[in-house]
Amino acid sequence: MGIAIILTIIGLFIAAASVILAFFTVSVTGILLGGLFIVESFSVLVEAKSAFILIFGAGLLAIGASSLVLLGISYVARFFGLLIVRLVQWILKKGKRGDRHA
Repeated sequence: MGIAIILTIIGLFIAAASVILAFFTVSVTGILLGGLFIVESFSVLVEAKSAFILIFGAGLLAIGASSLVLLGISYVARFFGLLIVRLVQWILKKGKRGDRHA
């Protein structure tokens, strides 16, 4: 029974770390692509001003949305870090309590 709980906790930790890493990767990619959109928008400025405004706005939107996702995922990562620390403290405290009764 105890090994099943430990393996479940390890599996949940790996799943949470994978989701956090995926969101971080998507966010950094969005910021880089947003910057690329802004730079590339100047290449169409001479041909079509409406296309310039559209691509420039898409770049700003990508940078802003990705920054918000990065900020949110940093709070989620911090929460999971505190959760893991408290879980380890709870397990250690429970082990000490079990030794006293033995």
